Amino acid sequence: MATFELNSKSHNEAHTDAEACAEMCAGDTRRLREESIIALKIYDSCRQQDCLNEADIGPARAAEDTEIDCEHIREGEIIVPPHNAAAVNIDRLRVKRVIIVDKDQNPFKSGYWDIDLKYIFEYKLTFYS
Repeated sequence: MATFELNSKSHNEAHTDAEACAEMCAGDTRRLREESIIALKIYDSCRQQDCLNEADIGPARAAEDTEIDCEHIREGEIIVPPHNAAAVNIDRLRVKRVIIVDKDQNPFKSGYWDIDLKYIFEYKLTFYS
């Protein structure tokens, strides 16, 4: 709950701060009203965004056992493009999982957190010769 002073007097009729304080201390609460404030907002900010580069992403790994250019690749192994591949197409890209790697309270701002995330992407690669 919060208390607000509602002053309907004009600027010329207004009391000084000392007079208003004396009135309130004497029990004059005719001008005071309690109001409930409901705020359904979450205030959030993102201080830093890092773009993904090749070193961050790492090599593509097989999500399942597959075959590329007559070579068997097991789940989790690095995918090496065929020697005759001239182009590659990425289809059905999606974020498969997000993992919170580290979470620390920000030492400079109370109520803020520094969070490191790891994303696992899933996609289909099509190689063209």
